[in-house]
Amino acid sequence: MIKCEICGKEFEDKTQLGYHIRNDHNMKDKEYYDLYMKKDTEGKCFFCGKDTDFLNLYNGYSRKCNSKECLSKSRASGTLLGIMYKNDINEEDAKILMDKRTKERSLKITEVINKKRKENPNFFKEKSINCPEFYLKRGFSNEEAIKLANAAVDHIHKKTSQLHKDFPERYDSFSTTQTKYWGLKKVSLKKRQLKKLVKGKLHFH
Repeated sequence: MIKCEICGKEFEDKTQLGYHIRNDHNMKDKEYYDLYMKKDTEGKCFFCGKDTDFLNLYNGYSRKCNSKECLSKSRASGTLLGIMYKNDINEEDAKILMDKRTKERSLKITEVINKKRKENPNFFKEKSINCPEFYLKRGFSNEEAIKLANAAVDHIHKKTSQLHKDFPERYDSFSTTQTKYWGLKKVSLKKRQLKKLVKGKLHFH
């Protein structure tokens, strides 16, 4: 039951209430809603804060404005904001839900891949242009497949070598023979030790 805040008369649902306030009190739904039902958090777009449209007595105000940008954000259910909007939860709870979904998705993908690998040992090779199996699956002869796979590997090696020449600063810490490699390793080790110390997992004697 729902009570009319003007006269106290009770109704089974908001449809009957709406009919009552329009006919007996000569009041529009929005006017009644704003006076007696609207919450402080209503009427503003969840994403940009602009005013939103009134829908009806059942749903109150829309939680998003009519801009294309905010509409797009409301449909992005995989983003943090999208999860917060869709589930009407705060950022902390949204992060927990996002992590849960990511783990579930990862487990599902792993299960599917493991099943395919069990059914076909060459599953990954048939997806790599560096392997003869990729070309064999597409109808090439064994000789052709080997040539094409070797050509693909050579192309990658040449491209990588050229990148090393053009952008040496990007690859100056990849090898154990490079000084910068050990410098970054030392910094990384200190960061891990500090993190453990803060967590109380590293003890000095």
